[in-house]
Amino acid sequence: MSTCSTRPPGWSTTCSGPAPGIRVLATSREPLSIAGEQVLPVPPLGRTDAVQLFIDRATAAAGRFEPSPAVDDVCRRLDGLPLAIELAAVRTRALSPEQIRDRLSDRFALLTGGSRAALPRHRTLRTAIRWSFDLLTGDERTLLTRLSVFAGRFTLDDAEAVCGATVDSLTALVEKSLVVREDTGYRLHETMREYPRAELEEAEALQERCADYYLARCQEFGATGRTRLVPSLAWAGLEIDNIRAVLRACLDRKDHARATGIATSLIWFWVTRATTEGARWLDELPGGHPWTYFARGFLGVLRNDPDAATKALETGLRAATGDVRSQSLAMAAIAAAMRGEPPNGLLDEARRIASELDDPGTTLMTQQATALIGLIDGDPGTAARAAAEGVRVSRATGDLYSLGMMLMNQGYAALRMGDLATARTTLTEGLRIARDIDDRVAQAYLVGALGCCAEPAVAARLLGASERLRAEIGAGAHPSMAPTLAEAAARLGTSGRLDREAAIRLALGETPAGLSRRETDVARLVTEGLSNQQIATRLFLSERTVESHIRNILTKLGFTTRTQIAAWQAAQG
Repeated sequence: MSTCSTRPPGWSTTCSGPAPGIRVLATSREPLSIAGEQVLPVPPLGRTDAVQLFIDRATAAAGRFEPSPAVDDVCRRLDGLPLAIELAAVRTRALSPEQIRDRLSDRFALLTGGSRAALPRHRTLRTAIRWSFDLLTGDERTLLTRLSVFAGRFTLDDAEAVCGATVDSLTALVEKSLVVREDTGYRLHETMREYPRAELEEAEALQERCADYYLARCQEFGATGRTRLVPSLAWAGLEIDNIRAVLRACLDRKDHARATGIATSLIWFWVTRATTEGARWLDELPGGHPWTYFARGFLGVLRNDPDAATKALETGLRAATGDVRSQSLAMAAIAAAMRGEPPNGLLDEARRIASELDDPGTTLMTQQATALIGLIDGDPGTAARAAAEGVRVSRATGDLYSLGMMLMNQGYAALRMGDLATARTTLTEGLRIARDIDDRVAQAYLVGALGCCAEPAVAARLLGASERLRAEIGAGAHPSMAPTLAEAAARLGTSGRLDREAAIRLALGETPAGLSRRETDVARLVTEGLSNQQIATRLFLSERTVESHIRNILTKLGFTTRTQIAAWQAAQG
């Protein structure tokens, strides 16, 4: 029996009363909450099945069809929803997959023209969503509409603060399959987010509330993130799509105060995960606080762009005082050394101001500048001494970012002095920290530096990986590290196409990471020759989740094919 959630109360008793042994296979958008019920969620189609459905329906609609990469984009944008994919495929009679993809911003006008034999509510995407929307209570409709303000994943705390949700009201939408529950929080399908947004009567007030909420959370991240880096970066990684949407909305409506506060406060996310993106956002701001210019200068130094760094830092220094002045001067000294110019007293003034303050972050910035300038100037002894003091201060204050950087400076100084044992020890600890906080800039340089300590075949692979990882972050080799890496590459060569995780494991001398219990279950079923869809059915998972598990298995084991997984699993007994 289908669509059972809309049937009159008591229908199940009526069916089973005369025949107690009867079994009913029922479809419904939510659990029926009746005795003996066994719930089997029906997830959206996984990537492979979604693409195949599109191809099948497009071929039937148009007579012939040539697939293109845009088909995958269309299916992803439509969240693997079969009806939406079928309606999109019908459009191939007149549009190419690329044209369909590019028009999905107005999907409700585009996805019409379903089969005349279908139920009326299945003939257009709008009527299908409207039917489900109309079955909600008034409070449920209000909450679903408000949740459309989130561009990505969100937590219960987010929904409570911005949308006035409660545990019960959010649970009701999850049970009705309108909100997706994930390990890290919740999300709306893109289609389900677009529809209620048009119904939102309180859009402006909700956007203001959302902007205030994320400004406050980002400011908290900026203020405490340095000493709580692992949980703070995990939060930012979860929320970044929402933050991007709020930041874009603020800039579009010229709300520069909020935009500046959000973009500046995200400094620890930008410098570890997204140097290019962070620079782009900061460059869009019409002005800012001295810390805003410091953040832009910081990113310029990390991206090996000393001219952009100097321009931003000089602007910020016009109004900077205290700790931000000292740190900006120290960063400007690094940028000057990168250009081959003397720091001209910049670092001396930075040290003088820092000595008058009781601020570990400011002290560490001057030590970082001293170490990097020592490496650039060919003075590894000075670099090593500054880095050692930086390691001490970082450990004492729990500053993981600075500790990782100082260990890297120590390691490069040791390499320049020919002390491979010290280099390997400090670089290994530094890379473990960089992996824990996902500092992709440090990972690129540390993988290469550990390549300088490795035997030739491994060294060539690590040096090649270091080049690829630097290209990913959009930066050339920093002049403090470039000579060491270039000399090693010339002597040992570069090779291989290791991905980030495989390169880090190789650099640390680790065997492939152990699989989780669920990943082991998936690997066992791969060995049995099951497809993703069959594995999903066997383990009561979505096909998308199975695809994610298989990607993780391939990455952890350093493999590229399912056959390799099967062989490995068989060898485990």
